[in-house]
Amino acid sequence: MIPHLNVLEKYNRPKPKSIIADSGYGSEENYTYCEKEEMEAYIKYSTFDKEATKKWKEQVGRVENMSYDEELDEWICINGKRLTFQYASRRKSENGYKSIKRTYSCTECQGCPFQTLCAKDKDAKTVQVSIENQKQRQEV
Repeated sequence: MIPHLNVLEKYNRPKPKSIIADSGYGSEENYTYCEKEEMEAYIKYSTFDKEATKKWKEQVGRVENMSYDEELDEWICINGKRLTFQYASRRKSENGYKSIKRTYSCTECQGCPFQTLCAKDKDAKTVQVSIENQKQRQEV
């Protein structure tokens, strides 16, 4: 999406004030670009429609189905256990976009009634999250 929009700039064409694109373009990189360029983004992310289904909501191990405690920077699972911050890692896309993925884990999974659904029989649940992208998804 970004290279396409940059062509407009190359030919001295104005960039749109808003942009509509399908879910294939719903990425942190594209949302950030639209924010920077002050374009209103009407772009679904790839799981937007799936998240409304019963099947998706039953997948309790998905971070999208957990709540986030912004003050403590912790995710809370369906059983009320907290996934605490472990470390951050920087990622760079093929286009050179830099993002930060934060890793959270819970070590209280053993004996949890949701363990087989959430932690897949492991003793701990770990998730990697881009907080920036989670915020963007909420805006969408």
